[in-house]
Amino acid sequence: MSALGKFDLTPNGILEFEIKGKKIKGRLDYKVEQGTTTAEAIKVTVIPDSNGDFMITYPDGAEQRLFAVPE
Repeated sequence: MSALGKFDLTPNGILEFEIKGKKIKGRLDYKVEQGTTTAEAIKVTVIPDSNGDFMITYPDGAEQRLFAVPE
């Protein structure tokens, strides 16, 4: 089990998971950039002024965008 809890990742890069009762579904960006900070666990934050997209920050500091996909 990951820090995200239960998740589903399709071969097409669609990631689905749940945080605090909210279901999140999106397509992972192919680009992963190295960030400047590290963390103990995966962090998921909403990107302001986006279409509901999220930024996933991995424990090593790498960041990857998750483009929101409607249900």
